[in-house]
Amino acid sequence: MKTISLFGFALAAIGCGGSGTSGDGAMTLGTKQLPGYQIDLAASITLDQTGFGVTATSSGRYRLLWVGTESDVLEGQVTTDGMFDPTATSPLGGKELVTNNPQLISFHLNPSAATNGLDLVTSGGPIYLDLTRNADRAQASIEFVRQGTREISAHNPVAFEATGTR
Repeated sequence: MKTISLFGFALAAIGCGGSGTSGDGAMTLGTKQLPGYQIDLAASITLDQTGFGVTATSSGRYRLLWVGTESDVLEGQVTTDGMFDPTATSPLGGKELVTNNPQLISFHLNPSAATNGLDLVTSGGPIYLDLTRNADRAQASIEFVRQGTREISAHNPVAFEATGTR
C-alpha cells in the first residue's frame, strides 16, 4: 500500500455557512445544501489505507488525494458553487482527468503512481465531492482534518469548506 501525505490548502470561507448539523458535526453547506464539514486550513494528513483525503492550502485552493491498489477503480466528481479554473487543475501522478471545465472536474483511474490526486482552484464556495471505489460509495472513505483532529466523513456525497485564516 502506498502512503501519501496531504499538505494543507486554504479556502477563505465565503458566506456559505451551514444552517443545520448532524451528530457527527457535519453541517449543511453551500447552495446544494449537502451535509459537509468545515476543514482546517493548511492541515496535513497522511493516507495510509485505501481511500481519499481532502485539504485546503490557500484561498480557493484544494488538494484531493487518493490511495488504492492497482486493481481498484477510483472515480469521482468535484463541483463547486463558484467556478473552477481549468488551467490551474493539476493531476498528481498521471492522467486521471476525464472532465476538466469550470463547472465540473471528474476522474476515473486505477491508482498506479506514487502520488494520485488533484490540485484544484475554485472562485468560491465549498467544494462538493461524490466519490466511489469499485463503483461503491460506501468503500470510498474520505479523510480530512477539523479542529486539529483527523476524521473520516460519514457522508458521500459531501461538501468541504475551509475555515480560518492564513
